Amino acid sequence: MRRSVRSGVATAMLLFVTAAAAVRAQETLQTFLVHGSEALHAGDNAAAERAFRRALDMRPSSVEILNDLAISLARQGKTAEAIGFYERALKFKPATRLRSGTWRWRSIGPGGTGKHGRCCDS
Repeated sequence: MRRSVRSGVATAMLLFVTAAAAVRAQETLQTFLVHGSEALHAGDNAAAERAFRRALDMRPSSVEILNDLAISLARQGKTAEAIGFYERALKFKPATRLRSGTWRWRSIGPGGTGKHGRCCDS
């Protein structure tokens, strides 16, 4: 009986630790996303790039993170790299191209004004 109780307690502790780690990872992801968004809106595109790259490490198939990273790169004049991230996003969500005819992003234009611009023709 004691052995099964200890085993049950050990299993419960392992589940608790695993759940706590998952919560911390989600909080960390949210932290990077918040920092990236704040930096993007403040015009600190290099800081936004760093934050979104960290977030992308945690969620490599997130179309939103890929898009926001591409925005920060485009605003820094790293157009070729930005297009690469837009193309990666299209692989995860190809319906975007079909629905809009072109892949659009929120920030291209002088000073990254937040207006939609064109990246690639379909």
